[in-house]
Amino acid sequence: MLTGIYGFELSGEDEKLPEAEVIALFETYGAKIKGLNRLNRLLLVEVDWQGRSDLLSEFTARIALSHVVIEVSEVTDADPDKIKKNVLKISPMIRGSYAVDAKVWNNPSFRSVELERSVGALLYHEGVWVDLKNPDVIIKLYIIGKTCVLGKIVYKRSKREFSERIPHLRPFFSPGVLKPQLARAIVNLCCIKPSQRLLDPFVGTGGILLEAGLMGIACLGIDVQERMVLGASNNLEALDDVNLMLGDARSLPFKNSSIEGIVTDPPYGRSSRIKGDSLDSLYRDALSEIFRVLKSGCYAVIIADKPVSELIDLAGFLVIAEYRIRVHRSMTRRIYVMKKSIRSKTILSEISV
Repeated sequence: MLTGIYGFELSGEDEKLPEAEVIALFETYGAKIKGLNRLNRLLLVEVDWQGRSDLLSEFTARIALSHVVIEVSEVTDADPDKIKKNVLKISPMIRGSYAVDAKVWNNPSFRSVELERSVGALLYHEGVWVDLKNPDVIIKLYIIGKTCVLGKIVYKRSKREFSERIPHLRPFFSPGVLKPQLARAIVNLCCIKPSQRLLDPFVGTGGILLEAGLMGIACLGIDVQERMVLGASNNLEALDDVNLMLGDARSLPFKNSSIEGIVTDPPYGRSSRIKGDSLDSLYRDALSEIFRVLKSGCYAVIIADKPVSELIDLAGFLVIAEYRIRVHRSMTRRIYVMKKSIRSKTILSEISV
């Protein structure tokens, strides 16, 4: 299938970030988005795969902030007769056994359990074999207000996937590190392909590179503290293509325009050791180096606990997006997605003149 509609059941940690991750992943894999429609926490995306629909499984395996992905068969009114008609329409497409999973948002006229039973009975009478424990196909049904979305699940995230990698269970732990879901999401915001190299110049315990490495991305990590480099090395021991080194983010040992993606969570100055005159000077100098080593047209993602957009502009980047995630009462993480573009170079040239 070259063109299709997919539904992404977004997680509820943040209003905007899960949708942004989906869009960034489509850009990463060269797919063209033809339409977007948000229904509560279900994001419908009409997409042209540009001849590469074989990448769907790799695409969905990377996702962090969507619980379920479905291939949509029908979008119709939440009317019992229309639902029945569309269920009967898809029954010939089911290969093997099936189960039905229904979810209802903002419509008191429907109950998920009753929907599962009624739709399951329809399919059973059409001669399709039901298997609630290990079905070949899971039919997914959403009732969202006055709209019904019907399709089959192509990806469902395991509940254990991220819980097994929570920071305090790793060989080396330090307080304040990112949760694995967020670390993976910001790597995806960077639009980096598995064939490319990702740099984290403030590697810390290695959580960002852990998620990137599990997605098959080549990883480079630098930290000014030897104990962090050694600790991250222990955390990343199971990964193949990871290189860590002791170094300063303000003076990166890489050639100009040599790195395809940069994702980092610099120190906030609370419990972290700061090398430099001040936190602002550290950010300024590091951002300048990040801009220098990043290839033109590529993305960098940086996290801060305060506004740093002026420093990002000063480095020459274009700020593509900013997201905020509240950690606790006294701390909000700001996620900046930046791009090094031709326009960036033009701006720098004008400044230097």
